[in-house]
Amino acid sequence: MAVVGISCGHDAAVSIIDNGRLVCHFERERFQRHRHVAAMAPELIRTALEHTGISSDDIDLFCITTTQSSAYHTTNLDRLNFNYDWDTAELLGNNLFCKKSFDLLMKTNELRRQNDEKKHDFVYNCEDAYFPDEWVGEKSLAQFSEMTKRQIMATLNQKAVKNAQIQPIKVKFLGNTYPGIAVKHQLSHAAAAFYQSPFDSSFVFSHDNGDTLTHDGYKGVSFFGVKAMI
Repeated sequence: MAVVGISCGHDAAVSIIDNGRLVCHFERERFQRHRHVAAMAPELIRTALEHTGISSDDIDLFCITTTQSSAYHTTNLDRLNFNYDWDTAELLGNNLFCKKSFDLLMKTNELRRQNDEKKHDFVYNCEDAYFPDEWVGEKSLAQFSEMTKRQIMATLNQKAVKNAQIQPIKVKFLGNTYPGIAVKHQLSHAAAAFYQSPFDSSFVFSHDNGDTLTHDGYKGVSFFGVKAMI
């Protein structure tokens, strides 16, 4: 299975995973000679594929992420673009995703389009929080201190909460269409920390730039990783 992983925000980069093994990782700044350059260039993806000997016809999946409060920027929308797409969820298995979270995402994405002064056609990274049912209502998080450890773990382990961390997305690259998964920014940070650590299980806390549309300053997300899963 060939997976193309790309980051479209600052420090834009592409990685190629072939049958579970990392075979290539290129950072765009190394080619542009400009520190922290943002936006993914389709040419960089093609260069990475050529380096590994993998054809674009052999790509099974794209996984993408970007900077919070930012769009999935590309240098050429005609050659590389993205669109949130529930048909992709059906293709990959809709049990992997949360439809309520997806519907919320679509509303936020449209709001961002309307508020964007440049009015471009990029798709936005929407870091909306999706809370357990027990946390939504009159008491909301006020009841958190009253919950037992078992109750807290039960709410955090709700399938919908876990699945809300990724979204189905359709990727068009050099005229071809591929299924993709958009990975939320904070989860990307947590995965980078956990999967490179020597630990079989770990609590991971990501504290990074917040969503400037609905939040001020910084915000954090907690994760728990065990074996090969977060």
